[in-house]
Amino acid sequence: PIWAEDFDPYAGPTPIAVLIQTNPWASVLDADTPLVVVYENGEVIFVKRVDGKYGYQHTTLTEDGLKQFRKDLEPVVSLGDLRPWYSMTPQATDQPISMFYLRNQERVATSRVYGLRVPGTGAMAYTHLPNSPKPDVPPIALRRLHKRLYRGDFPGGSAWTPKYIEVMFSNYDNAPDASIQWPTDWPGLDSERALKRGDSYSIFLDIDMVPKLSEFLKNRNPKGAIELGGKKWGLSTRAVFPREPVWRKALWGVADENQ
Repeated sequence: PIWAEDFDPYAGPTPIAVLIQTNPWASVLDADTPLVVVYENGEVIFVKRVDGKYGYQHTTLTEDGLKQFRKDLEPVVSLGDLRPWYSMTPQATDQPISMFYLRNQERVATSRVYGLRVPGTGAMAYTHLPNSPKPDVPPIALRRLHKRLYRGDFPGGSAWTPKYIEVMFSNYDNAPDASIQWPTDWPGLDSERALKRGDSYSIFLDIDMVPKLSEFLKNRNPKGAIELGGKKWGLSTRAVFPREPVWRKALWGVADENQ
């Protein structure tokens, strides 16, 4: 097995709704984290601006609130002609994609909408493509749900802290600056907390390791790599969400090997 017997970074309830807005300039492709996740037990993890800063909040819907939310999903989940892909801005490159994972008792629905963004997230630099096809018009039910999800209108809420942070390693053999060595007393690529994804790796650290990781990364040169396992790596991090492989498999066609 990949994980130690008592270690599963993805343990938790099953998601019923996920909204992700991709960053086309991300250093690690398909590494985007959700704007909101709603779980079958009513737990919600969502991005919200508090005191001028964006961060993750956590709340739990009441029984009636969860019932109403499930009703809000139905106009989209029950669409018989929901397409897996829409392009609202075919004339422009490098636009974000809004990705939807939705489920009810009977089925799972997924869709991606190129060019659909949360208002106020800023315009990306892009190249204009002449002679582009006509823009798609996603179903109004999907656009309404997008607004319902990104607005974060969930009652209550307190700051959410994940149990684990995922440290993602991608090839950086051509790093021009000097590398720094990954600490030997931290989990390595062959540890039970490591996961191989193609040519890349992830290592899952307890959240209380974040201060040590931050201190370590202060020593990294601007164009330097992390040396680990005899190779040079670029490094990025993200929060780990309960049952994340469920929507990764549905949206990207990949799942972690132990799921």
